[in-house]
Amino acid sequence: MNDYKEIVLDAKVIEGLRELGGSDEPELLMEIIELYLDDAPRLLTEMLRSLDCEDLDVMQRSAHTLKSSSANIGGVLLSRVCLAMECAAREMNREEYRRLTIVCQDAFGDLKRALRQIN
Repeated sequence: MNDYKEIVLDAKVIEGLRELGGSDEPELLMEIIELYLDDAPRLLTEMLRSLDCEDLDVMQRSAHTLKSSSANIGGVLLSRVCLAMECAAREMNREEYRRLTIVCQDAFGDLKRALRQIN
């Protein structure tokens, strides 16, 4: 079902985000994670709704946004899946986009679990 074998979470990105807060703002990493985890489900829902409505612009835009925010948080696998979804939307390949929504939801679940383990 899934031909994506990328890592779920890039530890180097997480460490970079942790260093960004430094000793002055050690809670910054957790705030960034919470913001991501609050926003990502909305984007996933938007991606699914746009598919049902066949709104290619929203399909592409929401996939692009989730791709970028996932990469920024270190979600390598989810970012790659969203890139493929963005391309499928651009190519008007609804069937591939639909197939990838399942992969995307699984990848988000894996990323969410990995992020929740960070302290």
